[in-house]
Amino acid sequence: MLSPILQEVGEEKEKVEVSMFATAGLRLLSESKAQEILRLSYESLLSFGLFVNEANVRIITGYEEAVFSFLSVNLELNDKYPNVALSEIFGIVEMGGASMQIAFKADENTVENHIEDLVHVEVNNDSFYVFAKTFLGFGANEARKKFLESESQNVCKEGTSFETCSDHVKKLLNKSKKCLDEPCYFNGVHAPLKDLKDIKFVGLSDFYYSLRDLSFNRSRLSYSEFKALGKEVCETPYVVLKNKHPKLSKEKIEQLCFKATWELNVLFEGFEFSKHDDSTVEIINLSWTPGAAYYILNGGKISFEKNESPFFQPKPLLLCSLVFCAGLIGFRKNA
Repeated sequence: MLSPILQEVGEEKEKVEVSMFATAGLRLLSESKAQEILRLSYESLLSFGLFVNEANVRIITGYEEAVFSFLSVNLELNDKYPNVALSEIFGIVEMGGASMQIAFKADENTVENHIEDLVHVEVNNDSFYVFAKTFLGFGANEARKKFLESESQNVCKEGTSFETCSDHVKKLLNKSKKCLDEPCYFNGVHAPLKDLKDIKFVGLSDFYYSLRDLSFNRSRLSYSEFKALGKEVCETPYVVLKNKHPKLSKEKIEQLCFKATWELNVLFEGFEFSKHDDSTVEIINLSWTPGAAYYILNGGKISFEKNESPFFQPKPLLLCSLVFCAGLIGFRKNA
């Protein structure tokens, strides 16, 4: 993973400062196991002769991950023009393997009435408030694991009923859980804004991978298109799916029905996105890491809550994440 970087910097590698972030894969582990993995990763980086600040080899919170994804999308879709205000601001929903994140710009009413739920962000010439929330255990892989453990039989496999699968999957959202601080999305999780119809959202991570696995070449999907896709993969026998998608492993084919149904329910039952056909969700292939790099390298300002893990100063030159959490994204030499 580091080979291209080492070749580029050559003998100046000791001038490259490295930061390594881990996400929900480690947040789910016990503290001792997670810290052991971080320690081994830190020692591995040192063995390459790079300068590694031990304080910057850490697990980021889901809250940070959500804001970084928000930055990644809005910098990418606004062409990353330096020092130019963003022309349009998008919300994000990121479906990871272990956790799921949502983040969006708050409107004036939300800022006025729910300032305690928001984080202040400055990007280029823009300054605004963002709502960011993480749902640990609601990522596609963890949700499927929970589903299989709770069901006596797998009703979400190829060649079964989509409607039956959807009815069972919907229970994982736990929408009946008491909401102690209205309004709530699902699982009793508070949200400052219930109605999201006026926000343009982008789907990330497993939303993209699921469509890629199905060779689906459209980047915008409406509710009816999501549903039709879920119905197709759930009600098509395994042999037919294998012939249609020969490059997919048996394991991936067996996950298609659940993932399509889970992602549909998260968006349109959990977050209650509009089901009208003129309302779509854009799906792109982008991770949180460019947003984190932007923050570090360009001195972006984000006022995280005091109870979140502390942020480091914007000095590191290379940001990478553990292989199973995300990818390597960039470096910069010392001037």
